[in-house]
Amino acid sequence: LGHAGYILDMKMAKEVEEIDLVVGGHSHSFLHTGRLNEDMIENVEGEFPTYVKQESGKVVPVVQVYKYSKYLGVLQLNFDSTGDLLLPVNGAGVATAEVVTIDKKYEKDPWIESQLDRYREKLADYYTTVGCSNVLLENIRNAESNIGNLVTDALVRNSRWNDTRISFQNTGGIRSSIDPE
Repeated sequence: LGHAGYILDMKMAKEVEEIDLVVGGHSHSFLHTGRLNEDMIENVEGEFPTYVKQESGKVVPVVQVYKYSKYLGVLQLNFDSTGDLLLPVNGAGVATAEVVTIDKKYEKDPWIESQLDRYREKLADYYTTVGCSNVLLENIRNAESNIGNLVTDALVRNSRWNDTRISFQNTGGIRSSIDPE
């Protein structure tokens, strides 16, 4: 389980002999095999799972399913008595591999909701609407964006130092766009 990105996930799968499976993140790569559902609009960056062959011949599956908990990767793995994935890995070792969209057709788990309610109550003050926008404030990664301009302008105008004239914001610190209301 890691957070290095799809390219490094594949490199680890190829080079680290002890690894049987890589479940990755960071690059938010959408991996998918087969026909896409109508709600799957992301660019497919590779197969789900991506099978990486090591020099020894061992095959290591690599999986990752985008971001925002939009999808769930479903895997059924089968291991032999020595702890290795059954062969062939694609079929016996990885018996099930699919990507499903997490949407409203899946009921919320009451126990998890009860656990979250405790935190929702503690965070209630932060749910207050403080403003609205007439335009889409779009988060564009690795480029200037209107939401980035808004954040940096707010940092300059609300700085505790009166002579602040410039501000920087990492695009990774802006977690989403804001729709107009």
